[in-house]
Amino acid sequence: MRSDGTLLTQSYNDTIWEWDLESGLPRRQYDIGVPPDLSDSERLFSIVRGNRIYCYDELRGELAGPPIESSDALQHYQIFHDRFLLFQNANDVVIFDIEGGNEVGRLLGIADDRDWPSLSPDGMTAASTTSLGEVQFWSVTHSQPLGERLAYGLGLTDIVFSADGTMAAIADDEQGIQLWDTQMGSALGNPLRQR
Repeated sequence: MRSDGTLLTQSYNDTIWEWDLESGLPRRQYDIGVPPDLSDSERLFSIVRGNRIYCYDELRGELAGPPIESSDALQHYQIFHDRFLLFQNANDVVIFDIEGGNEVGRLLGIADDRDWPSLSPDGMTAASTTSLGEVQFWSVTHSQPLGERLAYGLGLTDIVFSADGTMAAIADDEQGIQLWDTQMGSALGNPLRQR
C-alpha cells in the first residue's frame, strides 16, 4: 500500500495494476512482463530483466529513463531520492542518474561493507559503513574516498546528508549525533546527546 491511497499488484501474466483503494477501481496498468520491485520509493518502481533495470515513473505512467545495464550480475539495487539508482555488482556499488541513464560514479571495493551506502540528495557525496562500524565518505563523481575512515563502532544507526552533501550527521547509540564536514572528514562541534 502506498501513502497516496493506491496499491500496486501483479497479475498472473506479470501486468502491474495500480489500484485506487478508495474507489476499489484500477487507475492504471503497466504491461511489463516481469515482476517488479514495488518497495523502492513513493514515485518510482523498478524491474530487473536479466542484467537491465527498468525504472517506471508512476506519475507519468512510463519509463523514467532508459534501461540501466550492468556488465556484471546484479546482486542488490535501490532507488535514492527518486533520482538515483544504486546497484551492487561483484565488487563495487555503481550509481546511475535514472532519467539520463548515465553512470554518475562508483564506490570501489565496498561490496562487502555492512550496509547500503547513504547518498546525498545531489548524488555527489556518499558514505559507506563497514561491519566494524567504520564510516567512509566518498566523492561519487571521482569514485574516491574523502579523508580517512571514521571509527564509530557497532552503535552506528544512521547517516543523513545536507542537501548539497557537504555536511553529514552520523547517529550512534553511544556517541550521540555528530555533525561532519564530509569534504574534510572533520567533526563540526561536539556531539549532540540527550540528557
